[in-house]
Amino acid sequence: MRMIKSGWLSFYSAYSNLLRFFLSAVPFSVGDLYYLLIAGFFLIEICLIFKLAFSRQEKLKLRKISKKSIILLFVLFLIYLQFMLSWGLNYMYRSYIDESNLIVSPVKTVAVDSLCQYLIKSCIQDKLAMAKNSDTAQYSAQCIFNHAKFRYLDSNSKQPYLPGKYQQEVIPGLHLKLSTRISLKPSLYSSMMNYMGVSGYFNPFTGEAQVNQQIPAVELPFTSCHEIAHELGYGFEYEANFIGYLVSTSDKNAFFNYSGHLTALMYALPELRSRDSIGFKKIIKTLTPGIIADIRNDLLYWRKYRGSTERLISYFYTGYLKANKQPQGMQSYSDLVPLLCAYYKQYGYQPLILTH
Repeated sequence: MRMIKSGWLSFYSAYSNLLRFFLSAVPFSVGDLYYLLIAGFFLIEICLIFKLAFSRQEKLKLRKISKKSIILLFVLFLIYLQFMLSWGLNYMYRSYIDESNLIVSPVKTVAVDSLCQYLIKSCIQDKLAMAKNSDTAQYSAQCIFNHAKFRYLDSNSKQPYLPGKYQQEVIPGLHLKLSTRISLKPSLYSSMMNYMGVSGYFNPFTGEAQVNQQIPAVELPFTSCHEIAHELGYGFEYEANFIGYLVSTSDKNAFFNYSGHLTALMYALPELRSRDSIGFKKIIKTLTPGIIADIRNDLLYWRKYRGSTERLISYFYTGYLKANKQPQGMQSYSDLVPLLCAYYKQYGYQPLILTH
């Protein structure tokens, strides 16, 4: 088993680096076009099958329908095989918790309360630092994408915030050396993704991390770092959230710090409310008007796109997550909270901002 895991990780490292080498230079999302071609192929074939079903050629009808159905099933099998060999096996053989020294245990309410307090204080500090920087260019999507890639590729930085025994790697603790490229791109379907309730996704067929560039700017840094974590081979959503948080909050860029801290806070506050409603009411009183406004704007942004499409996508994606060792489905994203509690219990609450 250990040899199989080692072999897979070596293969994925080489294969993903090869994809990034070629596709990161392409300015648009190749993966989005790939999905369009696949969807178009299936739509055409299904329409042809229905056309045959209502044709008058009774003798040839059944044979042609059977042939086309077999072709569709074979193509589906090839797509599944491609998915597993290009990325899907990471669900079986790659886990950040297993690779790191992080000890995760059942979370106590007091730990969640302490986490919320720390995140609120951090958000306040980040907000003050952001106010001192008048450069509005840092909030553009392309600037954020470039900086997210830099955070992962900065080999001159010592990054102790990712615990692990491979501190000499470009990304210590992630156990995967990167090439000089990361494939992070705005999705061609950003408008559609709004109605799907999706802020970003990783394309397992082309190795591209896709981000919905229309989401609130405060989400972009964290989402970018989250999707790059998938690109490294970490499939579990809570682990990608955790890695995305650590990378985004380890920067001297206050906006990146704020994005990571605020996103984590939006996961931690509901967890505290479900455990201690009185403690929750006390702690939200410490939120500043600026933080409250950012949370409200984010919630309102997604609320206006809610509908049957979002519910349908959520239903299917929940099934996908459950089929890939995440039994809580969409709720698995919230498992970021136990990881953060475990991390700060083990390493202490301390600033993650690095000096160069």
